Amino acid sequence: MSLQNVTTHQAVLGAVIARLRGESGLKQTDLAEALGITPSAYSRMEKGESAMSTEQLRLLAERLKVTASHILELTDEASAALSENSGVSVKSLSREAWGAGAMVAAGFMPIAGAALGALVGNLLQKHFAKGKKNDEQ
Repeated sequence: MSLQNVTTHQAVLGAVIARLRGESGLKQTDLAEALGITPSAYSRMEKGESAMSTEQLRLLAERLKVTASHILELTDEASAALSENSGVSVKSLSREAWGAGAMVAAGFMPIAGAALGALVGNLLQKHFAKGKKNDEQ
């Protein structure tokens, strides 16, 4: 049986936020404090293991000095690019369905954590480089 590489929208959103956090020079503890949650709870959000509320997204955007719509736009762009360039399907899956054993049994290979971060980071690097070129012109 061949496996299809797959991730969740939630995990891509977390990877985008991690990238923006890194670009801003902030630490996970800085953003956890801004949200009023523990660093471990915040870490789970960046890994896509835990969902964030719209209020948390708004507070993150404010702390990162971007708009929530910009974060969601980058997430959409990264999701599309993952599918087109990396062969990774981005799915909306329930937490129960995202268990690694269940995913493999269904023919999916979960892509998360560092692997997803690296893929999204590379895709966003192109986005940021393109934005800097436009700013310089």
